[in-house]
Amino acid sequence: EGPNRQALWLGHGRLAVTGTDTHASLDARGRQAQWQTPAGLKLIDTRRWSIRTIDEHATSAAFVAGTLLASGLLWDSRSGEISGSGLTGYAPDGRRRFHLYGDDPISGVQPVGSRVLVAGAGRSRLRTAGLIDARTGRQLRRAGFRVTLLAGDQPFWY
Repeated sequence: EGPNRQALWLGHGRLAVTGTDTHASLDARGRQAQWQTPAGLKLIDTRRWSIRTIDEHATSAAFVAGTLLASGLLWDSRSGEISGSGLTGYAPDGRRRFHLYGDDPISGVQPVGSRVLVAGAGRSRLRTAGLIDARTGRQLRRAGFRVTLLAGDQPFWY
């Protein structure tokens, strides 16, 4: 239970900060529940110490090829649901460049040069990995794959 934050240095005195707040409770039967809420994506100007929220739904971020990529992935054990906010690309000053995948949960954003490999989670419409041009948001390739766990009963998110 508590906050989890990630910070990225964007250069020119700017930081991007995002993450989740995890909450826990016990129901009437003593069963534990755990859920997350997004911290959002905040830009911090370290020269003026000003803060501006540019995406209220983001839980993670990556900085690739001059684009700040924000995505969301939240878990709620009460409903057994994974939710998200798709993938949004921003200029380092916070201007929105593109948005992909609606409100799908995004489980992975992996930089590959100036491109990004993006994977969906849960019942995502993405259902595959997409190779995205980080500057434009154009999808360059789609790769379908299926992963089966050797142990355990939970599906792998990618």
